[in-house]
Amino acid sequence: MLKQKAIQFLLAFLSMILIAPLSISVYEIPFTLQTLIIFANIFFFREIGFYAVLAYVVVGFVGLPVWSGYRSDTHILHTVSAGFVIGFLVVSALLLILVKKKPEMVFWQMAYSLCAAHITLLIFAFCYNEFMNLPPLDLEKLFVKFVPVAMVKSLLAAGLVYAIKSSSILPE
Repeated sequence: MLKQKAIQFLLAFLSMILIAPLSISVYEIPFTLQTLIIFANIFFFREIGFYAVLAYVVVGFVGLPVWSGYRSDTHILHTVSAGFVIGFLVVSALLLILVKKKPEMVFWQMAYSLCAAHITLLIFAFCYNEFMNLPPLDLEKLFVKFVPVAMVKSLLAAGLVYAIKSSSILPE
């Protein structure tokens, strides 16, 4: 049992540090795989996935190049990205609660949950940055450009999770 949990943690953590930082530009907005991978890991590994998110954020704060585009930034809490990084933990915890209450979701329920998680992350990031007197987020850019990209990532993540769970590739 402990060995299986260790393997799950390693899978979740390695996917976050190796795949999540990948970024493509879509309408001048970086389309990162961070939330796609983070949220998928919560669906796959539940609490273990959350601990992997926590470890991901910690190693990013320490200075390993795990942020978007494999950047390293030990001062990220003083940048416009701060609300998103802290939000990864908050939204992952909320998603974990939801997944534990409704473990067997169909595709549309996963997609809806992930869309809600992305919107919550955007709102949290905006509020956190405002509260902490950090550089403000551009609301037009946030809601006109980020939201459509976030919805696409939600659908991709839901499709990925649903396909893998349906095929029984990963053991429970």
